Amino acid sequence: CFSLRQLYNAYFLLLPIHRAKYWDYGVSQLAEEISKRPSDHFLIDQSNIKPSYITLAFFLRYPPQKVQGELDPLALSNYYYSGELKLPIIFGNIELSRINWEQDVYQGQIIVGDNLAISSSQVQEHRLEPVFVIKDILGEVRFQGYKTQPKLKCSTSKIKSSLCYGLK
Repeated sequence: CFSLRQLYNAYFLLLPIHRAKYWDYGVSQLAEEISKRPSDHFLIDQSNIKPSYITLAFFLRYPPQKVQGELDPLALSNYYYSGELKLPIIFGNIELSRINWEQDVYQGQIIVGDNLAISSSQVQEHRLEPVFVIKDILGEVRFQGYKTQPKLKCSTSKIKSSLCYGLK
């Protein structure tokens, strides 16, 4: 009886709540947010969060043939031996990469990351517009999405980037 009680506590209470971030909690909700906005480009930061591209493709119901066709052929031929795939990974309207704050804020897209990737000071500095927040069971932010506003960034910035001159 004691062992069954311990199993129940560990498997049904502790695992789903305290280990949620380790089993990719929030990827299905992220896929729902992406599905709501098929015309927007999504840049998902890979410096802190590692959502598996294949899990995201699964929840988006993205055809496997299209995923394989859009990925790097060299990575696919050496899939089991190469370790991690090289960034960026691009399929559909999604790019999994690291955020480059000097360039990515000047493109119209939705940047997705966690609290470490996108801080409140960066939101203010780059004039990012909040789109969604996905929290885990404990209430910690797993994913937050912000829409870039390149024209507003260029018009309010004291130091103009060369990328501002290409915007209309």
